[in-house]
Amino acid sequence: MSVAIYLDPEKTSVFEPKEGDERKSETISPFAVPDRISVDYLARDAVSRVAFDYPGGETGDVREVLDDRDDPSVVVLTARYTNKILELRITPPADLDGIRRVAERLRLRASSVSSQSKRFSYLMIAGVMGEWASQIVSDI
Repeated sequence: MSVAIYLDPEKTSVFEPKEGDERKSETISPFAVPDRISVDYLARDAVSRVAFDYPGGETGDVREVLDDRDDPSVVVLTARYTNKILELRITPPADLDGIRRVAERLRLRASSVSSQSKRFSYLMIAGVMGEWASQIVSDI
């Protein structure tokens, strides 16, 4: 089963990463802020995939393992040129606590990413996953 969750731009705006100071700062592109997530379930409270839709659409072809943990294991699909996170494949499927752990692991991983666009995407998706964790797990 799959469910779409539309994201309120006013709620997602608080998670938009920025770097710098008052005089000079860089922020995430508005096209790198998801406006919808699609969630695949194997069973109730068992999320196996979360996909992110962005204004203008995008396809991806770069897959990498989030980290070496397996509680749950997460494979991240990103766009080759923009580095947006397009999909998270979660094995075994995650419950609410697992989704929250994934959000925190994305945040931790962002700190070691040198590419600003990729780091911003990891931080953005970490915020979205953390904020909407309850809805992601229980929206079926």
